[in-house]
Amino acid sequence: MPRLIGLLALIAQASSIAFVTKPVGGFVTRTKALVNEQKAAQKLRKRRKDGAELLYPEWDRLETANNDMSKCFNVLWLGFYAKLYTPLALYFYPGMMPSSYETPVTRARGFASAEKRRKAALEKMLDAFDKAALEKKKVQSPADISLEHINCASDVLGASSKRSALKFALAAKGEELPKAALLAASRALDGPYSILPRWMHRGHVKKGMAKLVEGDDALRRSDVEALPIGCLESACAARSLLRPSASEMRRELKEWRVFGVSL
Repeated sequence: MPRLIGLLALIAQASSIAFVTKPVGGFVTRTKALVNEQKAAQKLRKRRKDGAELLYPEWDRLETANNDMSKCFNVLWLGFYAKLYTPLALYFYPGMMPSSYETPVTRARGFASAEKRRKAALEKMLDAFDKAALEKKKVQSPADISLEHINCASDVLGASSKRSALKFALAAKGEELPKAALLAASRALDGPYSILPRWMHRGHVKKGMAKLVEGDDALRRSDVEALPIGCLESACAARSLLRPSASEMRRELKEWRVFGVSL
């Protein structure tokens, strides 16, 4: 009986994956694409290990392959420990699948969902700063929102240009981020749930910022005009620069690149 239940669960999982991937060419075709992606990523890893500096399209392919591998392990883990729930999870959350199984619709929904999370996190942080500015506290712990934090946020929001806002932010003292700002940064980088310990959010933010800096280095070595549209969308989505047209995204990305060099 247990073997029969396991077999039925595996069939259900395969059927759900096939159903989710049907609009993008089918399960077998997309799985072959995933295998080829990992083979190409292995070559890129070897090149980088040998000291080669990757251009942004290559760096983006490598990051996508790494993320896809993590998703594969997550789906396998879910299938092993929750056999009967895996089909439902894949049906209602197709974003759990690797990128080779994505449809244009699920990709667009993923970008929209990430942007919505960023805006919600920023609004929550600003609400916390407003509340702290109105409260008359004489003693605050270092982890709370201090007057310096409030002044920095006020300068950034009141800046006349993006360059001025970045300079105000970079001029702030290097003290520990208040909890509201740390959670906002973690959420913007698709971090863990807010109820989890602070050290988990801190580690996720450090890792996310390191990846962003590494991607910026690859961008500076690349021609923005030559970036494929998918790569351009990924780069802009990671930096909250998505725009309706490719020309607007290329302009924003060039401006971002210049800021990174000058600051």
